[in-house]
Amino acid sequence: MVALDVGHGQLHPTLRTNFRAHVVEGVNARDLSREVVDGWDVGSIDDVVMDVSFISVTMILPALVTALGTDFRYVILVKPQFEVGKGNVHEGIVRDDAKRDAALVTVCDAIVALGLPISGIMASPIDGEHGNREAIVYGDPARPLNAREWTDQARSTWGG
Repeated sequence: MVALDVGHGQLHPTLRTNFRAHVVEGVNARDLSREVVDGWDVGSIDDVVMDVSFISVTMILPALVTALGTDFRYVILVKPQFEVGKGNVHEGIVRDDAKRDAALVTVCDAIVALGLPISGIMASPIDGEHGNREAIVYGDPARPLNAREWTDQARSTWGG
């Protein structure tokens, strides 16, 4: 397991002290490459969990695919407040359902454009800080949805 953080000393102690975790700090995920990952000497990476703040996941995904290819399972927490642009956020919260839905579809479009499958989309059972409604997108190369299925899921994630 690789625990990657752009900062230093911010990982939760249970993750930091897990004997299975290869902690990598001070590395921006946008700078990932095959060479960077090979330098970690961790073997294959089969699963990716992404929970990022203050940046769109669409800014990180291209480097992730460059580094790992497309044959991995993933779970991505989509935080609309970092996807819609600053002009669409009021006091840190996306209040417009249409903008939140459009942001999720945009993220899903980016995921598929990079060659990753989408296997499901759901509303996060936990609201983000200050009550932001977030979504979880997950993918498994063995269980892809077709475009109509994931588009329908994205548009109905928050009951829309």
